[in-house]
Amino acid sequence: MFLEKEGKAGALVILVLLFVFLFLSLYTISIIIFICLLIWLKLFSTRVILPSQPENIIAPINGIIKDIKTDSSFHTIYIKTKNSSRIYAPFDLSDTKVSQVHGFSLFYGDENIRPILNSTTTLKANYFASSCVRSMEISIYPVFFKSANLTITRDNPNFLDKIGFLNLGSLVIRLDSKETLAVAIGDSLKGGVSPLLKQDHKKDSNEDQSTLRTA
Repeated sequence: MFLEKEGKAGALVILVLLFVFLFLSLYTISIIIFICLLIWLKLFSTRVILPSQPENIIAPINGIIKDIKTDSSFHTIYIKTKNSSRIYAPFDLSDTKVSQVHGFSLFYGDENIRPILNSTTTLKANYFASSCVRSMEISIYPVFFKSANLTITRDNPNFLDKIGFLNLGSLVIRLDSKETLAVAIGDSLKGGVSPLLKQDHKKDSNEDQSTLRTA
């Protein structure tokens, strides 16, 4: 397991408090602080998956599919996060752009109202599949923690690169509706592992990387 950078400052603060209360011989409070530290480490730790050759669009985060909507342009998959932190690039991406709408981090409230009031970060990118360039969108709706983010260190993230962080909240991914989904409502997803589409993209990824990088 790996402690993400978003959780290091908080872990350090809790650790300092733990030593302070131990020094003051306040052991009951120290035990409570220690439990808080363990919970914090669980919320902000993740396993790092070694990069490999992409064979499919994979789930960017751990979670459960709460809803799927399809129109003429996109499959929209709504994922409620579960024991999550790192957001993985679901495929080799190009032309990535990130935008943010500021708002609240609501934990309670109407399911239809919360997405409107919550802060939202959206990543838009292209990927190469079925011999053509397709579009993808990923949006996150964090609750409680302000450390949630979608960030890119380069314009063309590789498969399984870290592209963000979210431990509590929901993630929405939009994929081209011309693709065939391999998931359904209620499915449990494993970030960096679970395939979202039935179509095998390995051939496209191997043969057309130059097209992806220059698209």
